[in-house]
Amino acid sequence: LGADPLLGNADNCTPLMAACGIGIGGAAADETAGTEPEVLEAAQLLLKLGADVNAVDANGETAMHGAAYKNLPKVVQFLADKGARIEVWNRTNKWGWTPLRIAEGYRPGNFKPSAETIAALHRVMLAAGVTPPTGSKPLAAEARQDYPADAT
Repeated sequence: LGADPLLGNADNCTPLMAACGIGIGGAAADETAGTEPEVLEAAQLLLKLGADVNAVDANGETAMHGAAYKNLPKVVQFLADKGARIEVWNRTNKWGWTPLRIAEGYRPGNFKPSAETIAALHRVMLAAGVTPPTGSKPLAAEARQDYPADAT
């Protein structure tokens, strides 16, 4: 059909980012990135086609942010194994969240921390020589009201 599997949208969100969860679940409540095996399969295909695992969109988000939003610990490890550089993804997005903070529950909506995703991010950070921050806790629901519902 002529679609370019590497071309980002107007916000520079790439197909790899979308496959991992960026931009999914906003206005359409039934939108999902798929199951973790489906996300891994899509990410593998996109990387074979030449997707950039270190791409950053206009909101400062990466595929790693998407994996954190969607609680996909195996995808976190997969992205790291495929070259996702910590100095690229371990930065805050335009809402002030790193993937770790997202996994800890800092995101819009009524989300709980994902222990498995937090642990995966900790392992990846430690393997890269970065000590994860300690002592953080999720935002109270009332503090999240300032963030748009479609922030993912």
